[in-house]
Amino acid sequence: MTQQQAKALIIKYNKGECTESERALLDTWLTQLNQDKPNISEEKLNQISRDIQTNLFEPRQKSKIIRLSVTIAAIAALTIIALNTWLYRPMNYVVINKPKTTDIRPGTNRATLKLSNGKTMELRNDQNGIIVSVNTIQYNDSTRIQSAPPGAVQTITTPKGGQYQIELPDHTKVWLNAETALEYTADLNSKNNERRVQLLSGEAYFEVAKDTKKPFIVISGDQQVLVLGTHFNISAYPNQKTIKTSLLEGSVKVTTAKGNVSKSLRPGQQAINSANRLQIKKADTELETAWKRGKTEFENADLKTVMGMLERWYDVETIYQTSNTESRFTGTVSRNKNITAVLQLLESTGEVHFKIQGRKVIVMK
Repeated sequence: MTQQQAKALIIKYNKGECTESERALLDTWLTQLNQDKPNISEEKLNQISRDIQTNLFEPRQKSKIIRLSVTIAAIAALTIIALNTWLYRPMNYVVINKPKTTDIRPGTNRATLKLSNGKTMELRNDQNGIIVSVNTIQYNDSTRIQSAPPGAVQTITTPKGGQYQIELPDHTKVWLNAETALEYTADLNSKNNERRVQLLSGEAYFEVAKDTKKPFIVISGDQQVLVLGTHFNISAYPNQKTIKTSLLEGSVKVTTAKGNVSKSLRPGQQAINSANRLQIKKADTELETAWKRGKTEFENADLKTVMGMLERWYDVETIYQTSNTESRFTGTVSRNKNITAVLQLLESTGEVHFKIQGRKVIVMK
């Protein structure tokens, strides 16, 4: 794109004559710039370009970006060209006034803890996890929450837009994604023959403390996972109609509720449980655990799958005003970004457009 073409595009933007894809492209780097000042140093221009590449949209190393047809290089090039146009423009040149748009912040550390007596407490969002022992519950910074009677059943739950961590009495660590509920007992490690927890719904990543005498069992839906000490991820959202168990380290045995199907997994494998049928396949562990590493990551996913991920993390409702939801997308976006950064990138494909009303995201063709 030449400087004249960039200038013409900016003029169209000011007049409100841009197409949806042109507007989405311009909005993307305007969001990153977050200012409309003409006197920008060359060093600042280079920094903006690097930030767009490394922060706004991070392409997966293993695959090409599918259908995100406006490449990062194009965005970076447009940023430099357009901003240089501003830098050398006559003083009477009209500067873009970026329209104010509604935005929604990403999720944060949020969870509730329900005790066996029915009492429910909101956990602090300036903490990221709790540690449970036989008699006490405390935050990761050792601040005590309250006592916990042995044998008491407890449930930690994250809402939409929430995440949290928990260290169980046996020192097993669990990371909870949004909309997840985990049930356990305060004397988990004092049981004679096993350690048992229940993933009531949602997604969790487990780092199980090794104890060869007491296998660790996770009940989720119509399956159980038996381990001795290992790292694995379970995704058991009700609306997905399948339970996915992905193994990163060690070994696990996945058994259906009826007990008639049982499969052992090796690292790098995934069990997909659908209606008590187990399918074993190679797992993309980077993809399956991206949420734990602070990223929203999708590969060849249809629009409803992508929007489902955004609904959980940004606590929004999706309203579809188009039946065209079969377009597929691949990419990685930081979970620290506001929702417009994600939506603008999806819009840049020309396949779909969005409008935000309160906490509703309207999907349009």
